[in-house]
Amino acid sequence: AHLRPDEVLRAPLWQLATGGLSTADRPQLLADLVIDGQPADPAIAVTIDLDGPLTGPTLDALVGAGARVVNRAARTVDAYVATDRLVAIALIGGVHSIRPIRRRPATGAVSPVATLHGSAAWQAAGITGTGVKVGIIDGGFAGIAPLLGTGVPAAVHAHCYTAVGTFTANLADCANGESHGTAVAEAVYDMAPGIDLYLADPISSLDEQKAVTWMTANGVRIINASFFSGLIFEGPGDGTSPYGDSLYALVDQAVAAGALWVNAAGNAGDSGWTGPWTDADNDGLLDFAPGIDTDSMTLAAGADVTVAIRWADPWGASSNNYDLELYSGSILVASSTDVQAGAGDPFEVVDYRAPRAGTYAIRIRLVSGAPTSRMQLLVGTSQDVKLTQQVADGTLPTPADSANPGMLAVGAVKVDQPTVIEPYSSRGPTLDGRTKPDLVAADCAPTATDNPFCGTSEAAPFVTGAAAQVLQARPALTPAQLADWLRSHAFPLGSPVPNS
Repeated sequence: AHLRPDEVLRAPLWQLATGGLSTADRPQLLADLVIDGQPADPAIAVTIDLDGPLTGPTLDALVGAGARVVNRAARTVDAYVATDRLVAIALIGGVHSIRPIRRRPATGAVSPVATLHGSAAWQAAGITGTGVKVGIIDGGFAGIAPLLGTGVPAAVHAHCYTAVGTFTANLADCANGESHGTAVAEAVYDMAPGIDLYLADPISSLDEQKAVTWMTANGVRIINASFFSGLIFEGPGDGTSPYGDSLYALVDQAVAAGALWVNAAGNAGDSGWTGPWTDADNDGLLDFAPGIDTDSMTLAAGADVTVAIRWADPWGASSNNYDLELYSGSILVASSTDVQAGAGDPFEVVDYRAPRAGTYAIRIRLVSGAPTSRMQLLVGTSQDVKLTQQVADGTLPTPADSANPGMLAVGAVKVDQPTVIEPYSSRGPTLDGRTKPDLVAADCAPTATDNPFCGTSEAAPFVTGAAAQVLQARPALTPAQLADWLRSHAFPLGSPVPNS
Protein backbone atom coordinates (compact mmCIF):
# COMPACT_ATOMS: atom_id res chain seq x y z
CA ALA A 1 0.00 0.00 0.00
CA HIS A 2 1.15 3.51 -0.76
CA LEU A 3 2.39 5.55 2.19
CA ARG A 4 0.20 8.33 3.54
CA PRO A 5 1.09 11.90 2.46
CA ASP A 6 2.21 12.77 6.00
CA GLU A 7 4.68 9.85 5.82
CA VAL A 8 5.97 10.79 2.36
CA LEU A 9 6.44 14.50 3.09
CA ARG A 10 9.45 14.94 5.34
CA ALA A 11 9.14 17.59 8.03
CA PRO A 12 8.66 20.51 7.61
CA LEU A 13 7.03 19.98 4.20
CA TRP A 14 3.87 18.51 5.72
CA GLN A 15 3.36 21.61 7.84
CA LEU A 16 3.87 23.84 4.79
CA ALA A 17 1.55 21.72 2.64
CA THR A 18 -1.28 21.75 5.18
CA GLY A 19 -0.88 25.25 6.56
CA GLY A 20 0.10 23.89 9.95
CA LEU A 21 2.40 26.78 10.77
CA SER A 22 1.84 30.02 12.59
CA THR A 23 2.28 33.32 10.78
CA ALA A 24 5.48 33.86 12.78
CA ASP A 25 6.92 30.39 12.10
CA ARG A 26 6.37 30.27 8.33
CA PRO A 27 8.96 32.97 7.34
CA GLN A 28 11.50 31.42 9.70
CA LEU A 29 11.06 28.00 8.12
CA LEU A 30 11.17 29.31 4.55
CA ALA A 31 14.42 31.13 5.32
CA ASP A 32 16.06 27.73 5.86
CA LEU A 33 14.88 26.29 2.52
CA VAL A 34 15.78 26.87 -1.12
CA ILE A 35 12.84 28.60 -2.79
CA ASP A 36 11.98 30.07 -6.17
CA GLY A 37 9.49 32.92 -6.12
CA GLN A 38 8.04 35.12 -3.44
CA PRO A 39 7.80 33.91 0.18
CA ALA A 40 4.03 34.44 0.06
CA ASP A 41 3.65 31.67 -2.56
CA PRO A 42 7.01 30.00 -3.06
CA ALA A 43 8.07 26.96 -5.05
CA ILE A 44 10.24 24.88 -2.74
CA ALA A 45 13.25 22.90 -3.94
CA VAL A 46 12.77 19.25 -3.00
CA THR A 47 14.37 15.87 -3.61
CA ILE A 48 11.84 13.20 -4.56
CA ASP A 49 12.93 9.62 -3.79
CA LEU A 50 11.18 6.86 -5.74
CA ASP A 51 10.43 3.23 -4.84
CA GLY A 52 11.93 2.09 -8.14
CA PRO A 53 13.62 3.40 -11.30
CA LEU A 54 12.31 6.64 -12.78
CA THR A 55 10.03 5.89 -15.73
CA GLY A 56 8.44 8.10 -18.36
CA PRO A 57 4.93 7.75 -16.88
CA THR A 58 6.20 8.62 -13.39
CA LEU A 59 8.03 11.67 -14.74
CA ASP A 60 4.88 12.74 -16.62
CA ALA A 61 2.84 12.31 -13.43
CA LEU A 62 5.27 14.46 -11.43
CA VAL A 63 5.21 17.22 -14.04
CA GLY A 64 1.44 16.97 -14.38
CA ALA A 65 1.04 17.38 -10.62
CA GLY A 66 3.07 20.58 -10.62
CA ALA A 67 6.74 19.56 -10.23
CA ARG A 68 9.27 21.62 -12.20
CA VAL A 69 11.98 18.98 -12.61
CA VAL A 70 15.54 20.31 -12.73
CA ASN A 71 17.67 17.19 -12.04
CA ARG A 72 16.99 13.50 -12.46
CA ALA A 73 18.81 10.27 -11.66
CA ALA A 74 17.94 6.56 -11.56
CA ARG A 75 15.61 6.73 -8.53
CA THR A 76 15.77 10.41 -7.57
CA VAL A 77 14.40 13.70 -8.91
CA ASP A 78 15.13 17.29 -7.88
CA ALA A 79 12.25 19.68 -8.51
CA TYR A 80 10.67 22.96 -7.50
CA VAL A 81 7.14 22.43 -6.16
CA ALA A 82 4.61 24.99 -4.94
CA THR A 83 3.44 24.35 -1.39
CA ASP A 84 -0.15 23.74 -2.50
CA ARG A 85 1.03 20.94 -4.86
CA LEU A 86 3.11 18.97 -2.35
CA VAL A 87 0.28 16.65 -1.30
CA ALA A 88 -0.58 15.89 -4.94
CA ILE A 89 3.05 14.92 -5.59
CA ALA A 90 3.05 12.75 -2.44
CA LEU A 91 0.01 10.81 -3.71
CA ILE A 92 1.68 9.72 -6.95
CA GLY A 93 2.34 6.00 -7.06
CA GLY A 94 6.01 5.13 -6.67
CA VAL A 95 6.92 8.27 -4.68
CA HIS A 96 8.58 7.09 -1.47
CA SER A 97 9.66 10.35 0.18
CA ILE A 98 9.95 14.07 -0.51
CA ARG A 99 12.74 15.89 1.26
CA PRO A 100 13.42 19.65 1.36
CA ILE A 101 16.70 20.81 -0.17
CA ARG A 102 18.83 23.14 1.91
CA ARG A 103 22.11 24.83 1.18
CA ARG A 104 24.66 23.10 3.34
CA PRO A 105 25.66 25.33 6.27
CA ALA A 106 29.27 26.02 7.04
CA THR A 107 30.65 24.55 10.22
CA GLY A 108 33.33 26.89 10.64
CA ALA A 109 52.19 34.14 3.12
CA VAL A 110 53.05 30.39 3.78
CA SER A 111 51.21 29.54 6.92
CA PRO A 112 53.26 28.41 9.91
CA VAL A 113 51.08 25.32 9.68
CA ALA A 114 52.94 24.32 6.52
CA THR A 115 56.06 23.91 8.66
CA LEU A 116 54.13 22.14 11.43
CA HIS A 117 52.85 19.55 8.95
CA GLY A 118 56.21 19.10 7.23
CA SER A 119 55.04 20.74 4.02
CA ALA A 120 57.58 23.59 3.99
CA ALA A 121 60.51 21.22 3.40
CA TRP A 122 58.67 19.65 0.47
CA GLN A 123 57.94 23.10 -0.96
CA ALA A 124 61.62 24.05 -0.63
CA ALA A 125 62.45 20.92 -2.63
CA GLY A 126 60.07 21.99 -5.40
CA ILE A 127 57.18 19.72 -4.41
CA THR A 128 54.28 22.19 -4.35
CA GLY A 129 51.48 20.15 -5.90
CA THR A 130 52.39 21.39 -9.37
CA GLY A 131 50.39 19.61 -12.06
CA VAL A 132 47.90 18.17 -9.56
CA LYS A 133 44.25 19.12 -10.02
CA VAL A 134 42.40 19.60 -6.74
CA GLY A 135 38.66 20.15 -6.31
CA ILE A 136 36.82 21.83 -3.43
CA ILE A 137 33.10 21.27 -2.92
CA ASP A 138 31.75 23.74 -0.39
CA GLY A 139 28.95 26.10 0.50
CA GLY A 140 30.36 29.24 -1.13
CA PHE A 141 33.47 31.22 -2.03
CA ALA A 142 32.72 34.84 -1.13
CA GLY A 143 35.83 37.04 -1.00
CA ILE A 144 37.99 34.76 -3.13
CA ALA A 145 38.54 37.18 -6.03
CA PRO A 146 40.92 39.55 -4.14
CA LEU A 147 43.01 36.51 -3.07
CA LEU A 148 43.74 35.25 -6.60
CA GLY A 149 47.48 34.96 -7.01
CA THR A 150 48.22 35.56 -3.33
CA GLY A 151 46.09 33.44 -0.98
CA VAL A 152 44.87 31.04 -3.69
CA PRO A 153 46.09 30.20 -7.21
CA ALA A 154 46.02 33.04 -9.73
CA ALA A 155 43.46 31.23 -11.86
CA VAL A 156 40.74 28.85 -10.70
CA HIS A 157 38.08 26.86 -12.51
CA ALA A 158 34.52 27.41 -11.29
CA HIS A 159 31.22 25.51 -11.35
CA CYS A 160 28.91 27.93 -9.54
CA TYR A 161 25.23 27.18 -8.85
CA THR A 162 22.76 30.02 -9.16
CA ALA A 163 19.78 27.69 -8.50
CA VAL A 164 19.19 23.96 -8.13
CA GLY A 165 20.22 22.40 -11.43
CA THR A 166 21.62 25.68 -12.85
CA PHE A 167 25.33 26.61 -12.86
CA THR A 168 27.82 28.90 -14.55
CA ALA A 169 31.60 29.04 -15.02
CA ASN A 170 31.67 32.57 -13.61
CA LEU A 171 33.64 32.64 -10.33
CA ALA A 172 31.62 35.66 -9.16
CA ASP A 173 28.53 33.43 -9.03
CA CYS A 174 30.22 31.33 -6.32
CA ALA A 175 30.38 34.45 -4.10
CA ASN A 176 26.94 33.72 -2.67
CA GLY A 177 27.53 35.31 0.73
CA GLU A 178 29.20 32.23 2.24
CA SER A 179 33.01 32.46 2.60
CA HIS A 180 33.68 29.05 4.15
CA GLY A 181 34.99 27.59 0.89
CA THR A 182 37.38 30.51 0.45
CA ALA A 183 39.05 29.77 3.79
CA VAL A 184 39.26 26.09 2.80
CA ALA A 185 40.95 27.05 -0.47
CA GLU A 186 43.48 29.17 1.43
CA ALA A 187 44.37 26.23 3.66
CA VAL A 188 44.95 23.92 0.68
CA TYR A 189 47.07 26.61 -1.01
CA ASP A 190 49.19 27.05 2.14
CA MET A 191 50.33 23.45 1.76
CA ALA A 192 50.40 23.13 -2.03
CA PRO A 193 50.67 26.50 -3.83
CA GLY A 194 51.33 24.86 -7.20
CA ILE A 195 47.96 23.13 -7.58
CA ASP A 196 45.38 23.62 -10.31
CA LEU A 197 42.17 24.45 -8.41
CA TYR A 198 38.56 23.57 -9.25
CA LEU A 199 35.69 25.01 -7.15
CA ALA A 200 31.99 24.16 -6.92
CA ASP A 201 29.12 25.19 -4.62
CA PRO A 202 26.32 22.69 -5.42
CA ILE A 203 22.97 23.02 -3.67
CA SER A 204 21.28 19.62 -3.97
CA SER A 205 22.60 16.07 -3.86
CA LEU A 206 22.14 15.68 -7.61
CA ASP A 207 23.99 18.98 -8.11
CA GLU A 208 26.83 17.45 -6.10
CA GLN A 209 26.92 14.45 -8.41
CA LYS A 210 27.17 16.77 -11.40
CA ALA A 211 29.92 18.79 -9.72
CA VAL A 212 31.96 15.63 -9.05
CA THR A 213 31.43 14.50 -12.65
CA TRP A 214 32.66 17.90 -13.88
CA MET A 215 35.73 17.73 -11.66
CA THR A 216 36.78 14.17 -12.45
CA ALA A 217 36.09 14.63 -16.17
CA ASN A 218 38.62 17.47 -16.02
CA GLY A 219 41.23 15.28 -14.33
CA VAL A 220 40.76 16.30 -10.69
CA ARG A 221 42.65 13.75 -8.53
CA ILE A 222 41.77 15.01 -5.02
CA ILE A 223 38.45 16.40 -3.79
CA ASN A 224 38.09 18.23 -0.46
CA ALA A 225 34.72 18.30 1.30
CA SER A 226 34.62 20.33 4.51
CA PHE A 227 30.84 20.79 4.48
CA PHE A 228 28.41 18.53 6.30
CA SER A 229 25.26 16.77 5.27
CA GLY A 230 22.04 18.63 5.95
CA LEU A 231 20.61 15.33 7.18
CA ILE A 232 23.65 14.51 9.41
CA PHE A 233 22.67 10.82 9.21
CA GLU A 234 22.01 9.14 5.85
CA GLY A 235 22.23 5.58 7.12
CA PRO A 236 22.78 3.49 10.25
CA GLY A 237 26.45 4.53 10.71
CA ASP A 238 28.24 1.65 8.97
CA GLY A 239 28.96 3.58 5.77
CA THR A 240 25.83 2.39 3.94
CA SER A 241 22.65 4.26 3.02
CA PRO A 242 19.25 3.47 1.49
CA TYR A 243 19.40 6.76 -0.42
CA GLY A 244 20.73 6.57 -3.97
CA ASP A 245 21.82 10.21 -3.75
CA SER A 246 23.61 9.87 -0.40
CA LEU A 247 26.99 11.40 0.34
CA TYR A 248 28.40 7.85 0.56
CA ALA A 249 27.44 7.36 -3.09
CA LEU A 250 29.08 10.69 -3.91
CA VAL A 251 32.34 9.53 -2.30
CA ASP A 252 32.15 6.24 -4.20
CA GLN A 253 31.52 8.12 -7.45
CA ALA A 254 34.59 10.31 -6.99
CA VAL A 255 36.92 7.48 -5.97
CA ALA A 256 35.75 5.26 -8.83
CA ALA A 257 36.66 8.11 -11.18
CA GLY A 258 40.19 8.30 -9.75
CA ALA A 259 39.93 11.02 -7.09
CA LEU A 260 40.95 10.76 -3.43
CA TRP A 261 38.13 12.12 -1.24
CA VAL A 262 39.24 14.12 1.83
CA ASN A 263 36.39 14.82 4.24
CA ALA A 264 36.22 16.82 7.47
CA ALA A 265 35.45 14.40 10.30
CA GLY A 266 32.92 16.79 11.82
CA ASN A 267 32.76 19.08 14.83
CA ALA A 268 30.35 17.08 16.96
CA GLY A 269 32.72 15.53 19.49
CA ASP A 270 31.03 17.42 22.32
CA SER A 271 27.58 17.69 20.74
CA GLY A 272 26.51 14.07 20.49
CA TRP A 273 25.03 11.41 22.76
CA THR A 274 24.60 7.65 22.32
CA GLY A 275 23.08 5.09 24.67
CA PRO A 276 20.27 2.59 25.23
CA TRP A 277 16.70 3.71 25.83
CA THR A 278 15.96 4.25 29.50
CA ASP A 279 12.85 5.86 30.99
CA ALA A 280 12.83 5.29 34.74
CA ASP A 281 9.77 7.46 35.42
CA ASN A 282 7.75 6.06 32.47
CA ASP A 283 6.93 9.51 31.08
CA GLY A 284 7.73 8.48 27.50
CA LEU A 285 10.90 10.58 27.36
CA LEU A 286 14.48 9.33 27.05
CA ASP A 287 16.60 9.67 30.19
CA PHE A 288 20.00 11.02 29.03
CA ALA A 289 21.22 10.44 32.60
CA PRO A 290 19.41 9.29 35.75
CA GLY A 291 16.55 11.70 36.36
CA ILE A 292 17.46 13.90 33.32
CA ASP A 293 15.15 13.73 30.30
CA THR A 294 16.49 16.75 28.38
CA ASP A 295 19.82 17.48 26.74
CA SER A 296 20.53 21.20 26.53
CA MET A 297 22.68 23.57 24.47
CA THR A 298 23.30 27.30 24.34
CA LEU A 299 22.69 29.04 21.01
CA ALA A 300 23.46 32.58 19.88
CA ALA A 301 20.79 34.67 18.21
CA GLY A 302 20.52 33.71 14.53
CA ALA A 303 22.39 30.42 14.97
CA ASP A 304 21.43 27.68 12.49
CA VAL A 305 21.29 24.26 14.06
CA THR A 306 20.46 20.78 12.80
CA VAL A 307 19.44 18.20 15.42
CA ALA A 308 19.08 14.56 14.37
CA ILE A 309 18.43 11.21 16.00
CA ARG A 310 18.63 7.63 14.74
CA TRP A 311 18.04 4.32 16.46
CA ALA A 312 18.68 0.59 16.04
CA ASP A 313 15.94 -0.31 13.55
CA PRO A 314 16.42 -1.36 9.91
CA TRP A 315 16.38 1.60 7.52
CA GLY A 316 13.30 1.58 5.34
CA ALA A 317 11.50 -0.77 7.73
CA SER A 318 11.42 0.91 11.13
CA SER A 319 8.46 -0.16 13.24
CA ASN A 320 9.35 1.75 16.43
CA ASN A 321 8.19 5.34 16.35
CA TYR A 322 10.13 8.15 18.05
CA ASP A 323 9.71 11.93 17.85
CA LEU A 324 12.33 14.65 18.31
CA GLU A 325 11.43 17.88 20.11
CA LEU A 326 13.26 21.19 20.65
CA TYR A 327 12.22 23.56 23.44
CA SER A 328 12.98 27.11 24.46
CA GLY A 329 12.06 27.11 28.12
CA SER A 330 8.72 25.33 28.31
CA ILE A 331 7.75 26.26 24.73
CA LEU A 332 8.05 23.67 21.95
CA VAL A 333 9.74 25.60 19.11
CA ALA A 334 10.44 22.78 16.62
CA SER A 335 9.82 19.07 16.24
CA SER A 336 10.17 16.15 13.85
CA THR A 337 7.30 13.66 13.92
CA ASP A 338 7.79 11.33 10.96
CA VAL A 339 5.78 8.13 11.32
CA GLN A 340 7.69 4.88 11.69
CA ALA A 341 5.17 2.06 11.25
CA GLY A 342 7.11 -0.61 9.39
CA ALA A 343 8.06 1.43 6.33
CA GLY A 344 9.93 4.51 7.58
CA ASP A 345 13.56 5.22 8.42
CA PRO A 346 14.71 5.17 12.07
CA PHE A 347 15.57 8.83 11.79
CA GLU A 348 14.21 12.25 12.76
CA VAL A 349 15.75 15.65 12.03
CA VAL A 350 15.00 19.25 13.05
CA ASP A 351 16.47 22.32 11.34
CA TYR A 352 16.11 25.48 13.38
CA ARG A 353 17.33 29.07 13.41
CA ALA A 354 17.40 30.52 16.92
CA PRO A 355 15.55 33.86 16.97
CA ARG A 356 17.24 34.82 20.22
CA ALA A 357 20.19 33.75 22.33
CA GLY A 358 19.47 31.29 25.07
CA THR A 359 19.37 27.71 26.26
CA TYR A 360 17.49 25.20 24.12
CA ALA A 361 16.51 21.73 25.31
CA ILE A 362 16.22 18.52 23.29
CA ARG A 363 13.73 15.77 24.16
CA ILE A 364 13.28 12.37 22.52
CA ARG A 365 9.83 10.83 22.86
CA LEU A 366 8.79 7.20 22.33
CA VAL A 367 5.43 7.37 20.52
CA SER A 368 4.87 3.68 19.91
CA GLY A 369 6.80 0.42 19.71
CA ALA A 370 9.62 -1.08 21.72
CA PRO A 371 12.50 0.71 23.49
CA THR A 372 15.63 0.73 21.32
CA SER A 373 18.97 -0.74 22.34
CA ARG A 374 20.80 2.21 20.76
CA MET A 375 19.60 5.79 20.44
CA GLN A 376 21.97 8.35 18.94
CA LEU A 377 21.67 12.15 18.99
CA LEU A 378 23.89 14.51 17.00
CA VAL A 379 23.83 18.28 16.65
CA GLY A 380 25.32 20.09 13.67
CA THR A 381 25.88 23.84 13.61
CA SER A 382 28.31 26.51 12.49
CA GLN A 383 29.07 27.22 16.16
CA ASP A 384 30.87 25.11 18.74
CA VAL A 385 27.77 23.89 20.56
CA LYS A 386 28.28 21.76 23.65
CA LEU A 387 25.57 19.48 24.97
CA THR A 388 25.13 19.23 28.73
CA GLN A 389 24.88 15.43 28.36
CA GLN A 390 27.43 14.16 25.85
CA VAL A 391 29.13 10.99 24.61
CA ALA A 392 32.06 11.64 22.26
CA ASP A 393 32.33 8.15 20.74
CA GLY A 394 30.47 7.64 17.48
CA THR A 395 29.92 11.32 16.65
CA LEU A 396 30.82 11.10 12.95
CA PRO A 397 28.26 12.63 10.56
CA THR A 398 27.72 11.29 7.05
CA PRO A 399 29.98 10.58 5.11
CA ALA A 400 32.90 10.68 7.57
CA ASP A 401 32.17 7.04 8.44
CA SER A 402 32.44 5.90 4.80
CA ALA A 403 34.13 2.54 4.28
CA ASN A 404 35.58 3.52 0.89
CA PRO A 405 39.38 2.94 0.98
CA GLY A 406 39.91 5.99 -1.23
CA MET A 407 38.48 8.36 1.36
CA LEU A 408 40.14 10.04 4.35
CA ALA A 409 38.20 11.45 7.30
CA VAL A 410 40.22 14.16 9.06
CA GLY A 411 39.93 15.25 12.69
CA ALA A 412 41.51 18.31 14.30
CA VAL A 413 44.28 19.09 16.80
CA LYS A 414 45.09 22.45 18.34
CA VAL A 415 47.54 24.41 16.18
CA ASP A 416 49.47 25.56 19.25
CA GLN A 417 49.23 22.12 20.96
CA PRO A 418 49.33 19.65 18.08
CA THR A 419 49.28 16.59 20.31
CA VAL A 420 45.92 17.63 21.81
CA ILE A 421 42.76 16.60 19.98
CA GLU A 422 40.17 19.37 19.81
CA PRO A 423 37.25 18.46 22.11
CA TYR A 424 34.77 19.15 19.32
CA SER A 425 36.57 16.96 16.76
CA SER A 426 34.21 14.06 15.96
CA ARG A 427 35.23 10.59 17.03
CA GLY A 428 34.57 7.06 15.82
CA PRO A 429 34.45 4.17 15.80
CA THR A 430 31.87 3.45 13.13
CA LEU A 431 28.83 1.31 13.90
CA ASP A 432 30.58 -1.69 12.33
CA GLY A 433 33.72 -1.13 14.42
CA ARG A 434 36.09 0.60 11.99
CA THR A 435 38.63 3.15 13.24
CA LYS A 436 37.79 6.71 12.19
CA PRO A 437 38.96 9.45 11.70
CA ASP A 438 41.92 8.32 9.56
CA LEU A 439 44.15 11.30 10.38
CA VAL A 440 44.20 14.57 12.28
CA ALA A 441 45.66 17.92 11.27
CA ALA A 442 45.83 21.36 12.87
CA ASP A 443 42.99 23.86 13.08
CA CYS A 444 42.52 27.43 14.34
CA ALA A 445 45.37 28.66 12.13
CA PRO A 446 44.83 32.08 10.54
CA THR A 447 43.57 32.71 7.03
CA ALA A 448 42.81 36.02 5.35
CA THR A 449 39.14 35.00 5.36
CA ASP A 450 38.89 33.78 8.97
CA ASN A 451 41.37 34.48 11.74
CA PRO A 452 41.34 31.97 13.29
CA PHE A 453 39.71 29.34 11.06
CA CYS A 454 38.71 26.61 13.50
CA GLY A 455 37.26 23.15 13.16
CA THR A 456 37.88 20.02 11.13
CA SER A 457 36.91 22.21 8.16
CA GLU A 458 40.46 23.60 8.25
CA ALA A 459 42.20 20.37 9.19
CA ALA A 460 40.83 18.54 6.12
CA PRO A 461 42.24 20.99 3.51
CA PHE A 462 45.69 20.81 5.14
CA VAL A 463 45.58 17.06 4.49
CA THR A 464 44.29 17.77 0.97
CA GLY A 465 47.32 19.97 0.31
CA ALA A 466 49.66 17.30 1.69
CA ALA A 467 48.00 14.75 -0.60
CA ALA A 468 48.63 17.02 -3.59
CA GLN A 469 52.33 17.21 -2.73
CA VAL A 470 52.57 13.43 -2.44
CA LEU A 471 50.69 12.98 -5.71
CA GLN A 472 53.11 15.30 -7.54
CA ALA A 473 55.97 13.11 -6.32
CA ARG A 474 54.11 9.82 -6.94
CA PRO A 475 51.54 10.48 -9.69
CA ALA A 476 50.78 6.78 -10.27
CA LEU A 477 49.19 6.31 -6.83
CA THR A 478 45.52 5.31 -6.84
CA PRO A 479 43.13 7.01 -4.39
CA ALA A 480 43.36 4.04 -2.00
CA GLN A 481 47.17 3.94 -2.27
CA LEU A 482 47.41 7.69 -1.67
CA ALA A 483 45.17 7.38 1.40
CA ASP A 484 47.32 4.50 2.71
CA TRP A 485 50.53 6.49 2.09
CA LEU A 486 49.26 9.40 4.16
CA ARG A 487 47.98 7.16 6.97
CA SER A 488 51.26 5.23 7.13
CA HIS A 489 53.33 8.45 7.32
CA ALA A 490 51.25 10.08 10.05
CA PHE A 491 52.69 10.82 13.49
CA PRO A 492 51.02 8.50 16.06
CA LEU A 493 48.88 10.04 18.80
CA GLY A 494 47.25 8.14 21.64
CA SER A 495 47.05 4.40 22.18
CA PRO A 496 46.49 2.03 20.55
CA VAL A 497 47.58 3.26 17.11
CA PRO A 498 45.51 3.80 15.08
CA ASN A 499 42.60 4.83 17.29
CA SER A 500 39.31 6.65 16.93
